[in-house]
Amino acid sequence: MYDSLRLALVLVAMTAGLASCGKDEVTGRVNLATDLLVIDEPGDTRTVNFTTSHVRSLSVSTTPEGWKAEADLAAGVLTVTAPARIDETVKRSGSVVLSGTTTDGGAVSASLAVGVYESVDLSAAPSNCYLLSKKDTYYRIDALHRGETSETLPTASVKLIWQTAGKPLQYVALHDGKISFLVGANDDGIWRRLIVIPFNAKITGKSDIKNYADYLVDEAGPAIMKWIVEGAEKAIGTHFQTDLPQAVRDAIDHYRDSNDWLGQFLEEHCDLDPSYEEKSSELYQAYRITSLTAATSMFHLCG
Repeated sequence: MYDSLRLALVLVAMTAGLASCGKDEVTGRVNLATDLLVIDEPGDTRTVNFTTSHVRSLSVSTTPEGWKAEADLAAGVLTVTAPARIDETVKRSGSVVLSGTTTDGGAVSASLAVGVYESVDLSAAPSNCYLLSKKDTYYRIDALHRGETSETLPTASVKLIWQTAGKPLQYVALHDGKISFLVGANDDGIWRRLIVIPFNAKITGKSDIKNYADYLVDEAGPAIMKWIVEGAEKAIGTHFQTDLPQAVRDAIDHYRDSNDWLGQFLEEHCDLDPSYEEKSSELYQAYRITSLTAATSMFHLCG
């Protein structure tokens, strides 16, 4: 029984290895001019240029619900139209997928993220720092000036150093002296896909067993196999919809709260009102001191 279990694991590993080592016959390539297409208003149409190499045919195979898209291979242009309205039946954002064939008969594909987002251009008002947290908003800031001065910077690239687990900052890019990025939704949709499993056991003394996988196979191989089969039956019976235990839900809530760095700062250290104003340098200094005091990390956009 134990040898059969080990053999099954070896066969799975060999199969995965063979799949990863197969020769890639696709010689074609599709390069989109951007990874993200932002459309300001519902119903608007925009285009994205693309180039191809060794591609015989290309068409749109997937669009978000309510969206329209058409690819012109000869012109190298992808035309995308957002839905006329955004409601429960259509999606604000998603992916447009291009699929085609290469000159040697292989397959080729490319994906473009699209969305109807508010655009905010702050490049005309360079600052020392920005607190930008409005979700589903596409921001542009000046990358060529040092803070609020007239001193210019030879910025050649931009890199995202760190961000919270929900990854609200997406599609960071540098174009024509402007840093652009999307502040995505840090909402329930994101956190439904993140599972935090608490591990509260303390392993000490005789309970610290080396090569624990081998130990389990030797000591409880049949029980493990029975547990796997029963678990598969339950998963199939519930159509793979599993209710999370309360301990897991509590762990997710705690993890989410601990990663809401901006919300914590605003709630604990700021008086909030649309009419209030503060110098960006003083706001940044307060945020910096708070972060250093709490021994937490921040993310920066750096040239």
